[in-house]
Amino acid sequence: MKTIAFLLFFVGLLFLPFGVSSKNMGVYKSRINISRSLVKKVYPDGVIKTGYSFSRVSFGDALKGMTSINGFFSENIEKKYRLFDEYYTREIPLGPGSLSTRTTIRKPVIYSSVTRIYKYLKSECRKGKMSMASAENDYNHILDVALTALYSNTEEFELHIRSLKTIEEHIELFVSVQLTN
Repeated sequence: MKTIAFLLFFVGLLFLPFGVSSKNMGVYKSRINISRSLVKKVYPDGVIKTGYSFSRVSFGDALKGMTSINGFFSENIEKKYRLFDEYYTREIPLGPGSLSTRTTIRKPVIYSSVTRIYKYLKSECRKGKMSMASAENDYNHILDVALTALYSNTEEFELHIRSLKTIEEHIELFVSVQLTN
């Protein structure tokens, strides 16, 4: 009897690497595939530049249910920033019964870029170097791009973000992205 149990134990260990994991079962494959394409832009100087284009996703219903908050920018932009933070970050418990959690970030390159832009625009408005209206207009578009990029294939876009050096280049890249219907 002991030899049979011992034999079954080793046969079980042999087949252990062929187990089924949750990633293979499609648990994490619930993202929506939205088309993205490079777009050629013609500027008044006659210069042609290629940029990024994402299909617009509406988040109006999610914004309606959020409570108002006090922030530096307008209430709508602060709600959208809170929505961006909720969609990009996820709290995962470390173990059963543990009160500690670990925060994971989806698309960390885009997340860190957008949060750095937020801090930069806020400081520039406080210093008086930028008007509040232009900062809100730019940041509203940046948040729209970031929320839409969550459901898009952004490998090339993230590589482009990694290659940028200054915050102004980050802002220029996000503002140049076109959102199509």
